[in-house]
Amino acid sequence: MPVPPGIAIAMLEHTRPTVAAQIAFVMQCAAPEAPWLPEAAAVTVDPARYLGAMRGDEIAGVVALSALQGGMQLVSSLAVIPKAQRQGIGLALLEVALQLAAGQTVLLVAQALNTRALALYQQAGFVEQGRFTDETRSEEMIRLWRPAPDQSI
Repeated sequence: MPVPPGIAIAMLEHTRPTVAAQIAFVMQCAAPEAPWLPEAAAVTVDPARYLGAMRGDEIAGVVALSALQGGMQLVSSLAVIPKAQRQGIGLALLEVALQLAAGQTVLLVAQALNTRALALYQQAGFVEQGRFTDETRSEEMIRLWRPAPDQSI
């Protein structure tokens, strides 16, 4: 899917406090009921690579990509501000993150009740790998993965 008109996907310098604050703001806007979201200070020290969907100077969406052991990647913190949702921004961010993963297996975890996110992940080629209960939040979570091209499901 092409990047939506007026949006540019760019690597974010999340170690800069002002950028980290913008990233944290996007995540908080996208999920205001989520108490587990990181503060800006935590974003600045995160070893992940952060991509932003830029609309002019505004960050409309973010996603993080982290290297894991065994040559795998983890997608996390996919968030789009409410006024920019349902415009293809989340999928565009996810697709660029998958391009950066360069043929590696990619993992992610999603809330079982977040049907919109699950549909997006399935559209991008992720399949369910298992379920578990997040004891901290007493919430059912789903592990998804998109295997590397040389791996079978």
